[in-house]
This record gives sequence, structure tokens and C-alpha cells, in this order.
Amino acid sequence: MIIYCDESGYSGDNLLEAEQPFFVYSDVYLSDNEINEIHSIIQKNYHVQSNELKGKDLVKTGRGKNIIKEIFFRYSKSARIIYVNKKYALAAKIFEYAIEPLLSGNSKYYGMGFHKFISIYLYTYLSTKKQEAEDLFVNFLGILRGKKIEELFSINPNVMPDYVCKMILEIAAKNAKAIYEEITTGGEIDKWILDLTMTSLMGILTEWNKSKTPLKVVCDESNLFLNNPIFERLNEIGLNDSSAMFLGTKIGFHLTEPIILEASKSSLGIQIADIFSSTVNYSLKNPHLDFSKYILARVHNNSLCSPNTWCIVPDYDVMNTKNLKSKFFPVLHHLHTSLT
Repeated sequence: MIIYCDESGYSGDNLLEAEQPFFVYSDVYLSDNEINEIHSIIQKNYHVQSNELKGKDLVKTGRGKNIIKEIFFRYSKSARIIYVNKKYALAAKIFEYAIEPLLSGNSKYYGMGFHKFISIYLYTYLSTKKQEAEDLFVNFLGILRGKKIEELFSINPNVMPDYVCKMILEIAAKNAKAIYEEITTGGEIDKWILDLTMTSLMGILTEWNKSKTPLKVVCDESNLFLNNPIFERLNEIGLNDSSAMFLGTKIGFHLTEPIILEASKSSLGIQIADIFSSTVNYSLKNPHLDFSKYILARVHNNSLCSPNTWCIVPDYDVMNTKNLKSKFFPVLHHLHTSLT
């Protein structure tokens, strides 16, 4: 079984880039005949200006959209897709790196959904676009992008009118050294801290493992994969047909060989994976269009990887819990008292 993988919306470690609010990672499981058939459909109905098929070009025209709809109609069941709201992902990473390292027995907090509560609360607060919310996120983003320890948490918690954000900031500021040790190796910020690719690839491989079929995996080559211990760990897990726990979720898959990195220009399979990821990214940014509604419906019915686990998007059901205050606020108060 060969799967081809590619992404759309990659913006490095800047998760607050306004022009790219979503990240999408896709893969396709297609035979050589199916790959050639898709290529033929595009070539017969659309003038490709380069030797490489690009989803971002196809979505620009009505003819291109019609071709994409046909591809999704025929082959969406052969794709697996994970998408990420980047701003919400940053909120989740604030919990992962500023709160989670300080917890004793952190699995119970994940089990009760405390991580979702913190993430959705911060995301919702940021979405109000209040200046203090922007400052809080920009400050945390700066930390995870490599600020020196003496520059950590430069915002005074007392300027935060929201008491939940204030408690989170006070917890982080009081434990800056522990957090710094969590995100560094040899005094250098781990470069994969803000990466979304590895987690998405991990989820897609685990999803395909449900069929218990050995995988040959081909990814679009990127410097991100070089000297990356997470990438090395994925190969190790897959080649040993083993499993591991990641943020409370069991991951595991079987690779027939180490993950192959190829240039997209030389791989039609990767180019087709790009069409899927670019199309979903476009649809997420333009949800009001009939085209986008059609694409997202096909994806949710046929292609999505365990949405409650791998897609990093706001779970508003957490915020709508009737017993929200009695369930989560006391937990945060207890942590604040014990950690500050």
C-alpha cells in the first residue's frame, strides 16, 4: 500500500499569519492506474501552465473547480485529511508547553478535557481581538520561537482583565524555568515546537493502520524532516510495527521501509495529494461558497481523520457544558494555588 502526502498553508513557526489561518495535511492511497487517470482528467480539461499540478491554481477558475469536484467525487474515499486552525493550535500549544509540563499525572487532565477547556477559552478570548489578548498570544509565540529565558513572560499579569488568562499567565511566569527546560535542548529552542506537519503525518499514518496494512509512505521533501527526532521516531515506530502514546492518544503503524522524501515535481502522487490539501484549505477560507460546501461535505463524509483527535479546531461543546464552572474552574484555581 503506497500513500502520497503533502500539505497546504505551511507558515513555519508563525501560527498567527493572517493570510494563512489554516494548515491542511493530506494523503492519497491510489494505484498507478488511478493516478494516471486523474492526471488524464486534468490534462484533457484544463491547460496546465507548468509540468507540476497545483491545487492552488485549479481553484482559481470555474473549470478548475469542476475538475476538482469530479476528483473529490471519485476519489475522496482514497484520501485522508487533517486540518488545523492555526490560531487555535497556538492556544493548544500554550497549554501543552506552559501548563502540561507542570502537571502531575497529566493523563487525567486530558481525560477530563481540561486541555480543551484552556485552549478554547484562550482562543475565544483572542478572537475578541482585544489588545491584551493579542499581546498574550504574541508573547507566547515569541517564547516558543526562541526568546531568551530572561525575556520570558514580559507581560505583567496584572494588566490582564480576564482572570482566567491572568491565572494562566501567572502560572507560566512563576514556572518559567521549568517551561524553558521543556522547550529547549542544549539551550536551543526545539525547532519542531510549533510544527504542525509531524503531528498531522502521525495522525494520518495511525488512521491508515486501522486497516492493518503495511505502508509505503512518500512525502514531499522538506528541510523540516532533516535531523528531526520526531520524524526519526515515526520511522522507528513504523519499522518496528510498534506503538506509543501521544497526548493521551495511542499511535502506531507498520512501515515497509523508511518514509521516502521526494520532490513534488517528480511525483504525480504527491501532486494529487497537494490538490486535496490545497482545495480543502481554500474551502476552509471560503466556507460560504457552494463549491466549498460541497468539498467539505465530501471530506467530512469520506476523508477526515478522527476529527476529535487529530483535527485541531475549536470544540465548542466544551464551552457549552452546563457545569463548566463547577467542572473546570476549580481545577484551574487549584493549579494556580499550588503552582504560584
